[in-house]
Amino acid sequence: ADSAFALTGNNPDLIKFLQDGGTNTSGTLLMLALTGLVVLSIVPWIRRWFFDIWLFLHIALAVCVIVFCLMHEVGAVVVVAVWWAVDVALRYLVMAGCRYPTTATLRKLPTNDVVEISFRKPESFDYNSGQFVQIAIPSLSVLQFHPISISSAPHEEYVTLHIRALGGWTKKLVALAEKRQAQGHNTTEITVFVEGPYGSASIDIDNEERYKTVLLVSGGIGVTHCQSVGKGLLHEKAMGRSLRKVRFVWTVRDLSLAEEIPPLASNESHHHHHASPSNLVVPNVGRGSSAFDNNRTPGRLVHDSDSHDSETGLNIGMDNNAANGLVPSVNTDIANIDIYCSRNSDGRKAFIDTPLACNLHNKRPDLDSILESLKKEAIENGESSVAVFGCGPSGLINSLKNACRKHSDPVIGCGGVVFDVHTEIFEF
Repeated sequence: ADSAFALTGNNPDLIKFLQDGGTNTSGTLLMLALTGLVVLSIVPWIRRWFFDIWLFLHIALAVCVIVFCLMHEVGAVVVVAVWWAVDVALRYLVMAGCRYPTTATLRKLPTNDVVEISFRKPESFDYNSGQFVQIAIPSLSVLQFHPISISSAPHEEYVTLHIRALGGWTKKLVALAEKRQAQGHNTTEITVFVEGPYGSASIDIDNEERYKTVLLVSGGIGVTHCQSVGKGLLHEKAMGRSLRKVRFVWTVRDLSLAEEIPPLASNESHHHHHASPSNLVVPNVGRGSSAFDNNRTPGRLVHDSDSHDSETGLNIGMDNNAANGLVPSVNTDIANIDIYCSRNSDGRKAFIDTPLACNLHNKRPDLDSILESLKKEAIENGESSVAVFGCGPSGLINSLKNACRKHSDPVIGCGGVVFDVHTEIFEF
């Protein structure tokens, strides 16, 4: 029956109407639960700084929505609830608990509050470059699954994750690694639950006819996404893919992070105790075999000297060790690596454990210059599309997208170039 407190009733009263009878009460509670879910989802700083609380409230309110729907006689919600329960069971019990490894190696990197988690890749774990997994560590919390980008490539023997202390859970993880390290264990085995992988690129990077040039731009720990994509592309090149260039641009606050996560280097070296440069398995895709000689001394970054190509932004300077073969003087034809350090005022050098040539710039990257250079090369080689991957803080990603829009030609197929962009922002 119609409520007496409705607008058409004898005594209109909104507050009393919302509580008048079981149907109205359940509808009111359902509305409040849905409103809570929306508010928690659209305010980014809540989930960023209070993720544990956000996750608990999100799950609790979702359960409330199901309960209040049943009270409101919305029986169809049972289908949704059962589907949700099956999904949780498959992902957390079957996938994380049974199908994938539950033991991994934890290693605290010497600097930057970064830890590395790795496990041998099982046959059942298939993933694509640039994907992420959900991971839980029971010693911290068995119920908290956090999304972490995979920094290894699908062809590598080990699945590797690099995690930086940015929030409560990640800080606890770093503290756990430091505690084990203080006990004399540089690496230690931990129990993990892994489910996934998830995610896909918004551009068809597998289309080798369309994308012969790829630009990878990352900031800070966002390099993990670009590492995976870049190493995968170099492997595909070694397997016969028609790939002309991979431009790897990484901006860091200090050089120590680049020293601990060598750009585009195989993770095999970390699982053989950093025995020798020969452990760095990088495909021979450059200009002659010498460019990717796995038996050479790892490349060393040089100063951002006055010998500088203003168009490409590449450092072509060399230090005194160059004559001894310790420093690759120029980048190879395929893989160009540029590291931009915003806090290297003392101009120090850094050893990067990779046989690939690296260039150091003590400034922020000039994205306009980089894109203009790639566009010119693409036109000269008859290419109409360049794939761009970006991962990092929102400021860098917004600048990258704006630059790509600026340098993309509006008409495809008329001799112009379009920059197709896929971006990830690690500020969850």
